[in-house]
Amino acid sequence: MVTDQQVLLLRRKIMQGKTQQASAAAAGMSARSARRWQRGPLPSEKRKKRSWRTHPDAFLGVWDEEIVPLLRGDTKGKLQATAILEWLCERHPGRFSASHLRTLQRRLRDWRALHGPDREVYFEQKHPPGREAQMDFTHCGGLGVIIGGEPFEHMLFQFVLSHSGWRHAQVCFGETFSELVSGLQGALWKLGAVPEVVGGQDR
Repeated sequence: MVTDQQVLLLRRKIMQGKTQQASAAAAGMSARSARRWQRGPLPSEKRKKRSWRTHPDAFLGVWDEEIVPLLRGDTKGKLQATAILEWLCERHPGRFSASHLRTLQRRLRDWRALHGPDREVYFEQKHPPGREAQMDFTHCGGLGVIIGGEPFEHMLFQFVLSHSGWRHAQVCFGETFSELVSGLQGALWKLGAVPEVVGGQDR
């Protein structure tokens, strides 16, 4: 069986000025095969896609009647093929075995992709080193700090690098512009650099 890699190697050798016979030998095929594949499509391009089953459907009579109702009731998509197969083996002794597991797993995957519960979508967030930072004020009244018998009402200004998690915190007494400038300046002095983007937390 000639592979795509062999045909590509044959064509490359011919383009390098090698004879067809030498190119065929280098690609590991006969001269007759070389004549057939020199200009024709790749072997993978000649294969016809199969749209029919090569084996009888092992789950005929139980898929729609027994398995699909189970899947519809599994709103969180937690039901595993192994559990379903064990259940089928109990209900139909001698009909199913471990050899049906891979087929059942593929059928479950395909059914869930078309009819299963919606999946939560995640968007990957990339934070390159040194590019961005976040800053915010944190109310600290719930900490119950007492100084000299009196409650210490204060806040913290916090500055965090998104990539490394490096953090600077500074005591402040209100969400004012002057406290923001003081906290940001202290963070940048301590960091010794300035990130490209500095953002505040949404309220």
